[in-house]
Amino acid sequence: MNFFFRKLFSNHIKPEEEGEFLVRLVSGSAFSVFSDEQFRRMINFEKRKQIEQDRIFNELVVTGLILLLMMINDFLPDIDPERKQFWHDIKEGIPDLFVNWLKEVGVGDKFAGIWKKLIYLRWDEYKKEQSATRRMFLGSALGDIQNEAFKDAAVRVETTTIGSLLHITRGNAKPRRISGELYGAKLNDPLRKHLCTWLSTLNHKLETRVGW
Repeated sequence: MNFFFRKLFSNHIKPEEEGEFLVRLVSGSAFSVFSDEQFRRMINFEKRKQIEQDRIFNELVVTGLILLLMMINDFLPDIDPERKQFWHDIKEGIPDLFVNWLKEVGVGDKFAGIWKKLIYLRWDEYKKEQSATRRMFLGSALGDIQNEAFKDAAVRVETTTIGSLLHITRGNAKPRRISGELYGAKLNDPLRKHLCTWLSTLNHKLETRVGW
C-alpha cells in the first residue's frame, strides 16, 4: 500500500497491523543478509558451531529492529500531532509484536523471551552509542551539512553498522582512530562495508514507510 492510500485509510489501520508489517520487513531483510554467500564467507560461517550461527542471526535481526526503533524515535517530533500516538504505540509495541510473530512460527516461549530481553538490551546500548556517534559526526564534515534528516539517517546507519559489526565479531573488528579515540572499525573492513550497505538499504526502505 503506497503512502497516499495509507494516509487515506489511516483510521482503518491499527498500530499493531503496521508494526507487524514493519517487523516482518525487517526480519526478512536480516534473513537475506544471513543467507547471503558473501556475508557467510566473511564470517567463516561454515566453520562456526550451530549455536554461534544462531547468535549471529539473532544479532542481525535485532540490529534491524533497533534501526527501526531509532527511525521512529527520530521521526516522532515531526509527525503530524494526530498521528504521534499511532507511531508511539508502534514503537512501544515492536518488541512484543516481534515476540508474538516468533511464537506464531513455532519459537518456544523460553527462546522468545530471550529475544525480547536482547532487543531491550541492545536498544539501551545503541541509544548511548547513537549519541556518541552524533557527537563524533558534529566534529566532522558531516556536521556542516544542513539537511538534518540526512544527518539523522547517517547517524542511525553508522551506529547500527558498528554495533552489529562488533557483536557479530565479538569485539574483534579492527578499530579506527578518530581525534585520538578508537571508534568502530576501519572504513575498508569488508564486513563493515557489507553491513553498512545492508543497513543503508534497509534504512531507505523504512523511510518510505515510517511516519505517515
